[in-house]
Amino acid sequence: MNKIFFYSTIFIFLLFSCKNETSTIAAPGEITPEQVPQAIENVPDHIAPGVLIGSDWEIEIVMDNGTVTDFNGWKGSILKFSEDGNYTWTKGEFLNKGTFVLDSENSSIVLNSSDPALSSEWTIKYKRSVMIWIGTAKFGYSAVQMKLNKKI
Repeated sequence: MNKIFFYSTIFIFLLFSCKNETSTIAAPGEITPEQVPQAIENVPDHIAPGVLIGSDWEIEIVMDNGTVTDFNGWKGSILKFSEDGNYTWTKGEFLNKGTFVLDSENSSIVLNSSDPALSSEWTIKYKRSVMIWIGTAKFGYSAVQMKLNKKI
């Protein structure tokens, strides 16, 4: 009787101590929970204008409605910001240019394109040489997020 109790106790202990080690396989263009970018720690309360100016920023990842995509061919495009408040957004033959308004306190940016259909507004999270841009509803980009890397 003691052996049955002993083995039952061990079996129950092993049953509850086992971890479910499943992994998710994503369909092409989707990300798994393991791939979701981790929150950026120690994000400053505001973004200084100097963070944008003087460097090229390349779009590495574009997410639309939670799915990694090449939204409008933006992946791999380059954004440049100048001190006079102008910007260019280029990739191959694509050119979007205009003015930008950076709200440092709220870490947001409005891109006023020379082509009004390409204007956009974004909330910015950044740390060192990486920025995450989160689209707002103002110009219809609320489902879009982008990761930009400072080109060195």
